[in-house]
Amino acid sequence: MKKYLQTRGYIRAVEEVRSLLLRLIKQLFGEIAEELLAKIQALSLEQLEA
Repeated sequence: MKKYLQTRGYIRAVEEVRSLLLRLIKQLFGEIAEELLAKIQALSLEQLEA
């Protein structure tokens, strides 16, 4: 159960970081091309943070 909760926490953190990143990009540059959006959604947490 603990491992499950840790995994859920990791997934939630990735989703939150990705959401914040996408909001910032949209504020700075406007709408995001579908191709770029797909690439961002495929990034790991470490890649998003970098």
